[in-house]
Amino acid sequence: MSTTTRRAGRLPSSCVNCRRRKIKVSNGATSMTESRTDYENCVVTDEASIRPYYHTSKEQFELMAAIVQHYTPGIPLSVESLRTFVSKLQAAPQQPDFPTEFAQQVPPADTSSCSPVDGGHLLPGVAAKDSASPMSEGSFISDSTRQRRFNGASSYAVLQSKVSLCITRSFPRLAALQPSGTFDLREGEPLSNKQDAALPDRKTCERCSVVFLRFVNCVFYVLGPEKLFDAIVRAHGYAEVSVSTQAMIQLIVALIDDDPHHFELASKKMESVIEEGSVESIQAIIVMALYRLKKSQRNTSWVVLGSAIRIAQSLGLHVATDDESPLWAEQKTKLWWSLCDLDQWFTSVLGRSLGITVDLSTIGSPSDNLIGAPNMPPMYAFASARLTRLLSRTLQCNSEKHCDNGNAIDLLIQDLYGWWESLPQHLTIPAAAIPPSLLRATLYLRLRYHCIIVLLTQSYLFNATFSGSDADHRMNICEDSNNKTIATLIEMQERDVLTSHFWFDSYHAVTCGLVLLIRIIKNPASVDLRDMVIKLRSLLRMFPDRLHAFAVQCFDKVLEDIEHRQ
Repeated sequence: MSTTTRRAGRLPSSCVNCRRRKIKVSNGATSMTESRTDYENCVVTDEASIRPYYHTSKEQFELMAAIVQHYTPGIPLSVESLRTFVSKLQAAPQQPDFPTEFAQQVPPADTSSCSPVDGGHLLPGVAAKDSASPMSEGSFISDSTRQRRFNGASSYAVLQSKVSLCITRSFPRLAALQPSGTFDLREGEPLSNKQDAALPDRKTCERCSVVFLRFVNCVFYVLGPEKLFDAIVRAHGYAEVSVSTQAMIQLIVALIDDDPHHFELASKKMESVIEEGSVESIQAIIVMALYRLKKSQRNTSWVVLGSAIRIAQSLGLHVATDDESPLWAEQKTKLWWSLCDLDQWFTSVLGRSLGITVDLSTIGSPSDNLIGAPNMPPMYAFASARLTRLLSRTLQCNSEKHCDNGNAIDLLIQDLYGWWESLPQHLTIPAAAIPPSLLRATLYLRLRYHCIIVLLTQSYLFNATFSGSDADHRMNICEDSNNKTIATLIEMQERDVLTSHFWFDSYHAVTCGLVLLIRIIKNPASVDLRDMVIKLRSLLRMFPDRLHAFAVQCFDKVLEDIEHRQ
């Protein structure tokens, strides 16, 4: 065999990068750098070592560049900068093999967040974050039931997730033991989702749901009407529904029909409802609290509400994230503000501590753009959330231990007036111009507004130590708001939108009556006050509990004393 033939049958040597590019170089090139620098020609084809052509369109390149700049803002797209960045990526610890759902909840850690300890291994450090943001307090992590929950920074789940992000590179054997997902540490069978044979019939459920949506849900959002009726259809269609959904349906029937039987059946499920810890659990517990309020079990209702608040915080209803759908964000925000409003009024009624300690100024208001209801006017949820913030400030102002914090009260009164002035026209028009389906929600919003002003200024009516022109002005504001509260209540009664299904209707009536009672005792000769007492007395008779019956007796005795003096 000739030398030329043997040389043709033997492949020439080449460097690794040239083989990857499928470009052969002569033996004279001892390294890739020399080959790239000297542009050695291939001994076979006699072609120069040039950069290969990649089939990448301009659009594809721009998309890839946009992705790089999104996840690594500020990184130049030059070759040297990208090489440096890739070398840092290769030196950093890799992500553990977590499921996609889990990986979305915990942000990837970079090398700077790990600090060396004994043995040269890496452990997670604490990165400085904005303490004003709720997200700086923890992370969203899925639990054993695949329920996304918000865990505080001190929780075991967050600590474990941070450690897991750093052990893969340093402890490969330990990393192999990490499960691909979370698992249930509880023993026994999972909670049953089978249809409950003790549910009320479908006709009863739908009838009570219509009343619930008309009188309760329109002023205090619990869930959307579509979701409620869909739950009833599934529960009676032998589909699997959660225990919380079954309990919620039974409690709605118990609340509207005053049915103790279905209340007892739902009460037996409450342990499973709390264990479930879902949004449906919150909704069921809220209806449970409203039922117990109706039965004058205010302390028990307050304790029950605390469970709903803790579940809501565990689900992160107060935390806004970018990876959730707009519809779900709207639902959870409206439900969170309903819990806040109920918690605030419980604090006012019972004088207890707040269950929600989150700064409400950091929580966004619902937008009302995606979720509507036939009995809830546009912008109602947004205006209601703003009013709840003002109620929170009112309770804080009343709890301050000062002899007279008049300046803070005056400032808050101006903010309340500003809230009323900023309302859209359809929420401030006369009752005669309001559509019947929106009448209750609109009038109830006004009722809350006037009651908050009375709550803020009533100490100037009760406490004789406050004197002076400023104190007299605040007392006049209290009396004027009390008159408007009575007028709103009477208007609601005349238009048949006052109800005994929602306990706070009766609460506002009796507290309004107490203020009126003090006023007429101080000024028994007033004919206008006497007329208001007569009207409010007839209104209180529609509520069957003993407290309102006693209030009626008090008004009767006051009127008798006034007539006797004359």
